[in-house]
Amino acid sequence: MKKIFITLMICLLCLTVVPSTIFAYFGNFTINANNTYGDRSTANTKMDTVQTAYVNWNGSSASKHYEWFRIVNSDGMVRSDETIFTHLQSRFINERNCVKNYYYYLQARRENFWDPLTTVTGTWES
Repeated sequence: MKKIFITLMICLLCLTVVPSTIFAYFGNFTINANNTYGDRSTANTKMDTVQTAYVNWNGSSASKHYEWFRIVNSDGMVRSDETIFTHLQSRFINERNCVKNYYYYLQARRENFWDPLTTVTGTWES
């Protein structure tokens, strides 16, 4: 019985001291979006090796519309899937070839070419 207790305590200790490899820094974004990807957020540093970003779209100057989001590097090269969001949705975006400690930017565009310029806001992490 004593050996089982000691084994359980060691396992519990191992589970509590293993550090997490995922750390996220959520930055704010304000993007003026029309039907092309023009404007972008301020830089956000990638803090982990996970190839997933999270976008929390929480404000818009227009009501009930769809918005496309993507991630680019400082050269404007696309580093994620283009992902469509319903109005004020939060979700993950799959990244491609994003490297820890490098800067990335979030871009947004309206769904249709006839949609007016819209300011979208929220938080995101790469």
